[in-house]
Amino acid sequence: IVTLAMDLYFKGLSLRDISDTLFQFYNLRVHFDTIRRWISKYTQIMDDYTKDFKPELSDKWHIDEQMIKSKKDYIWCWNVLDSETRFLIANNVTRGREIKDARAVLKIAKENIKENPKEIVTDGLWSYNKAIRKEFVTKRTSPNAVLHSRNAGIAKKLLNNNMVERYHNEFREFDKVRRGFKSDETAQQWSDAFRLYHNFIKKHMALNGTTPSQVAEINIDLGRNRWLSLLKQSLNHPNTTKKEGILK
Repeated sequence: IVTLAMDLYFKGLSLRDISDTLFQFYNLRVHFDTIRRWISKYTQIMDDYTKDFKPELSDKWHIDEQMIKSKKDYIWCWNVLDSETRFLIANNVTRGREIKDARAVLKIAKENIKENPKEIVTDGLWSYNKAIRKEFVTKRTSPNAVLHSRNAGIAKKLLNNNMVERYHNEFREFDKVRRGFKSDETAQQWSDAFRLYHNFIKKHMALNGTTPSQVAEINIDLGRNRWLSLLKQSLNHPNTTKKEGILK
């Protein structure tokens, strides 16, 4: 029931709609806030568990930022996506689009992957240019140089950011039911949870019906109910049981 609630939530149903569905089909009266707590608690446990995996990625990153709503304000969610696997490497919520904001998501990506790309594709936002120069070696004479491909556009065939724009569309479908987030912290929490869903649960047509984690050669058997299998593995992991105080 818990994993069904999570699946319905990330596929776009509201908490109240999920509560109504559980009552209609299972005769279970579950308050919508209980469902929210389920999702918040268990996605955090699964996210902590999956951070230990080392995905096999390409050497090309796509980065873009999207506007989301927090209370009555609009903030920015930055996303870093691998070119071949569509694995979401990093995401971060900020108030602005300054150099420090662009650097923040790059630092998270570097920490998550431990390897630098050879190419980073962005749009024309000026913050990217200086942020990449501060976080990576960009001199072409260096063997570790990172090529910054700027001014990517949707209509451009050779240089575009379409795959990260596709991810933004996925998130917008999820976000529009929420009608914005209550705080910046809540926005970060749910964008982290959606990254987990995108990487490990959702099967993508562009990846021939597989998940980004499968293409990235993260070899965990999740079976038919991917939520339930991932949750069980997370709860049985020694670090998780110790941290959460869970008895096997």
